[in-house]
Amino acid sequence: MINEPLHRLQREADQQRQALEANIAEADQHQRRLSGLQRCVDDAADTLIRADSQLAQLKGAAASIEEGMLVAWGLTAHVADGTPTRPPDYSALVAIRAAISDFPRCRKQLENNLAVAQRALHDFENE
Repeated sequence: MINEPLHRLQREADQQRQALEANIAEADQHQRRLSGLQRCVDDAADTLIRADSQLAQLKGAAASIEEGMLVAWGLTAHVADGTPTRPPDYSALVAIRAAISDFPRCRKQLENNLAVAQRALHDFENE
């Protein structure tokens, strides 16, 4: 008879421990999901920042190439034996200008990616 209250207390303690362990597991899962969503937001924001930086670098490269072409044209008259040389190669500049002109389209997509990640995080936080 004395053992019965002891067993009852032990069962209650076991049930409470199991409930606590379940709560801990649920909180851990929630935290992992929250961390993953925050990482997605951070990654999308970092990608947007890097893209803006790349645009600035491309604009600087285009200006440098354009400046270099002023000198290149002066060097293309003839080589030592008198044969004409090729005109300067503008292919890199054309590619850079294409990238710069395409950037607004790409940036819009990167902004959308960030907004989707932020919305997912917001929705999860408000569940």
